[in-house]
Amino acid sequence: MMRAPKSLKYQLLVLLLVLFTAVGLYQGAIQIWGRDISVPITDVFGTSTGVYVIVLCLLSYLLRGQRWLIWVKSQQVHTTWLAGMRVYLSAYTFTPTPGNFGEVVRGILIKPRPLEFKNSLAIFAAERLLDLFALLVLALPALYFIWPVLANDEYWLFAMVCFVVVGYVVIKNLHRLPLHKLPTWIKTKIDLEVTRQCLSHQSFLTLSLSIIAWLCQGVAVMVLCNAEGLSLTLIQASSVYALSMVVGAISAIPAGLVSTEASLTGLLILSGVSAGLALALTLQIRLVTLWLAVAIGFVCLLLQFSLNRHSPLLIND
Repeated sequence: MMRAPKSLKYQLLVLLLVLFTAVGLYQGAIQIWGRDISVPITDVFGTSTGVYVIVLCLLSYLLRGQRWLIWVKSQQVHTTWLAGMRVYLSAYTFTPTPGNFGEVVRGILIKPRPLEFKNSLAIFAAERLLDLFALLVLALPALYFIWPVLANDEYWLFAMVCFVVVGYVVIKNLHRLPLHKLPTWIKTKIDLEVTRQCLSHQSFLTLSLSIIAWLCQGVAVMVLCNAEGLSLTLIQASSVYALSMVVGAISAIPAGLVSTEASLTGLLILSGVSAGLALALTLQIRLVTLWLAVAIGFVCLLLQFSLNRHSPLLIND
């Protein structure tokens, strides 16, 4: 009988605790504002609009998975696309951990030559940095809540392009950073040289994959909002979603619980949505952008156990 590693058991325990907490919080919110909710939360899974939204989210996961495979290959670790993507998605099981740290397991699950833990952590750091940059780019237009006079998509589109160009220039010059001057305790925990190599390797492609992946989820948010009669543009919808994700990331709470939901609901209300509808849309958005990923990850994790009875959770070509 297969036995999961202790670290895996710990991560699964954290996942269960976060899941039960999320259910309690969502149920509490529905109980308090339920009278104002006119949209059935789970309808997102049973309509053609819901199917479209789910496909967009799946595309987002695959694009980020392709980015990870590019970086893994750059470390002279090779695997098939299907096997690599299976392990990449498996790690989404541990997304509801503080700072998504559970996803670090990806690199050390590769067979026959897994990455060292500090290298896997280095790639994880590269993922988080590019994700944060992409979200900041997409979140820029949300500043129109502070400066309404600039609530013009053309202004923000230009600002986003400029931001991307500046970011790309910075990434291309990462080799100038004096990493050797960092404290020894940092260098023993994570190989920042690997992080720098990843960010510099095919930087235009990986940066594009990051922005397009998160933009796909922005499109999903726009589709959900438009289905309820809200006239949010792609730039508005994606910026509201991206800013709430940044707030959730800053909070360092597992899965960004409460912080992401509260900020997303608040931003939707500022966009002119009623409180009840904003809450309903927030819960729908979180179902398809977070908990769908966790469910897919868990299915892939079970598949890993099934395919690797003697070496659980390892990529097997």
